[in-house]
Amino acid sequence: MTDIEIIQIIQNQRAFFRTRRTFDVSYRIEMLKKLQRAIRLHEKEICEALRQDVGKSAYEGYMCEVGMALGELRYMLRHIRRWARPHRVSTHLGNFPSRSKVVEEPFGTVLIMS
Repeated sequence: MTDIEIIQIIQNQRAFFRTRRTFDVSYRIEMLKKLQRAIRLHEKEICEALRQDVGKSAYEGYMCEVGMALGELRYMLRHIRRWARPHRVSTHLGNFPSRSKVVEEPFGTVLIMS
């Protein structure tokens, strides 16, 4: 992948983030499930790549990589609605009688290269 292709991908991802579609929890859940399905669908290929690249056995590849990723995805799917829910926090006395809350929102895009 060339630098220009990487830059284009990042620009596309930033443009998509600005649409605010990722702010919807249902969308995030849909994407986590899609990632989960993709990992399960390509589990054998992932384990084979781990064997070729770093010499991990199929068991070790599943336990240390695939299984852990699927476990994290299950955990995220179980808790994401609660994490995304606004929660009340104490309000400074100078702002009495107002109420304060924290609304969790995505920060933006990331690029992971390995």
